[in-house]
Amino acid sequence: MHHYLDRLDADGPEPDPTEGRRLTIVEHADGSITGRFDLDAVGGEKLQTALESIVQAGRAAGDERTRAQQQADALVQLCGNQLASGSLPVLRGHKPQVIVKIDLADLADPHDRPRCRRRWGSAR
Repeated sequence: MHHYLDRLDADGPEPDPTEGRRLTIVEHADGSITGRFDLDAVGGEKLQTALESIVQAGRAAGDERTRAQQQADALVQLCGNQLASGSLPVLRGHKPQVIVKIDLADLADPHDRPRCRRRWGSAR
């Protein structure tokens, strides 16, 4: 039996298309991020479909954002939807959330731009 199975797949198993998936995120001093990703065809199609559904749902007359801006906003909305749904995996016993802390002094001075500290992931 092994002889016949080996002959059916003489060149070995198919390569895993997900092995090439990559995501790199760099956080800058001002809190903004820059990223790069590589996805296989199936992963790319899932991402494009999810983003496009949000882009199309948010279309409004007079929207002058570029396509890139619309897709970036859709990605942020997709993440917001997932965080709000409560269906993300629990991390270290806590649901994932974004916590923003602003000092009272920063809030009290209307002329000063608040400085905030963020913690990503789960509440600790």
